[in-house]
Amino acid sequence: MVVVLLVVYGVWDIIMHARESLQALQFDRTHIEPLRLQGSINFLFLGLVITAVALVPSPWRMLLMLAATGGSLLLGETAARHANQFTYAPIIEVAVLFLGIFLTMIPALEFLDQHGASLEVNTPARFFWITGALSSFLDNAPTYMTFFEAARVQTSLTLGGTTVAGVQDIWLKAISLGAVCMGANSYIGNGPNFMVKAVRGGRWDQDAVILRVYGLQRPYPDSSLCGDHSADVLS
Repeated sequence: MVVVLLVVYGVWDIIMHARESLQALQFDRTHIEPLRLQGSINFLFLGLVITAVALVPSPWRMLLMLAATGGSLLLGETAARHANQFTYAPIIEVAVLFLGIFLTMIPALEFLDQHGASLEVNTPARFFWITGALSSFLDNAPTYMTFFEAARVQTSLTLGGTTVAGVQDIWLKAISLGAVCMGANSYIGNGPNFMVKAVRGGRWDQDAVILRVYGLQRPYPDSSLCGDHSADVLS
């Protein structure tokens, strides 16, 4: 899937580059800046977060993640955050959105607790394809929870077999694979997509960064340098 996305973005970048104006192409040739890495100390804090998620039990996990956040704010480069126009607004927006999603899931999960067995989703193939299909257009975390609950209810009605967290082992594998592997089929409704949309905030320069997946070309400071095609790209 990653290779497919890189190919699609690469082809799109080539097509749009060919449609740029002579002025924009000249700007590319005369305004070349070397790649630089700022804020490399944040790799340390990122490593702490990954370690906390993978190895540290609760409540120490959350404390370590908060400590990593504080360390990044104190020791990270303020200039880099200002250059990236960093604010807390995107994460707040996404947090509120997902709070609403999970709150509205409560009645649906209660319904599944009572009627999950009547859905006739009772084979590994069905769990895989239905979970995957919905994860392609909805965030895969609530989709996973929905079919996990449906599988848990049906597991309680069956006898035998290995279970994990109250769900048949083979069903849990099918649900997990469907949610993870097919969640990247599109970014409609996906958590990272909400974050990108919130960070972008309608600013053209960040749109250019997203479209130019390789990140090797500096965005134009003035959208007029892009000719008449910038509106087509961003509409």
